[in-house]
Amino acid sequence: LKETNEFLNNILDSPHNISIISTDLEENITYWNKGAESLLGYTAEEVVGKKTVGILYPESEESDRVLSETVEKVFKEKCGKSIEVEELTKFKDKIWVRMTISPRFNDKGEIVGVLGIGENITQQKFAETELKESEDRFRMILDTAYDAFVSINEDGAVIDWNAQAEQMFGWEKEEVINQKLSELIIPEDLREAHETGLKRFLETGEGKILNQK
Repeated sequence: LKETNEFLNNILDSPHNISIISTDLEENITYWNKGAESLLGYTAEEVVGKKTVGILYPESEESDRVLSETVEKVFKEKCGKSIEVEELTKFKDKIWVRMTISPRFNDKGEIVGVLGIGENITQQKFAETELKESEDRFRMILDTAYDAFVSINEDGAVIDWNAQAEQMFGWEKEEVINQKLSELIIPEDLREAHETGLKRFLETGEGKILNQK
């Protein structure tokens, strides 16, 4: 038992960036590991025994709301829930945290508090935002282009169709997505050649382009 407790304590107190925080039913902090210190800046001595969880969310009403609703569900359903929230560190840095919130039980099976295990996902969030902004810019370029743009997958089904393609061919984008391009705009007598050319391109990376084989 002693070895097991030492092993668990070593895991809980290891200086990694996984925060482990527990509170009682009155939201007083009862445990704050080294990961929480590293992630959020506060030492255990500064927060344990105090009702200070709110210091993490003073500038994010949305995060505070999501957290409160999740804790309520955890109490009601007696099972863990995962959320992504924005938190504020001791040094006023805003970070995004993926957190799993679980109920803590006593030996009678009664809920006596919550346990939160958090991971810093700020870089991932930034990457997702940059990707979306890039996709939005690409979409704007496509939709304002003078030429029709059509993209198909390896099965020959349409996966993208810009505004000029709508005007040129008459179909709205919603009508053609996942439809076979050959059955939409390729004359019937040329469909076999189109399918053959697509197959050759997928196998070799070569195909007919502007006046060139």
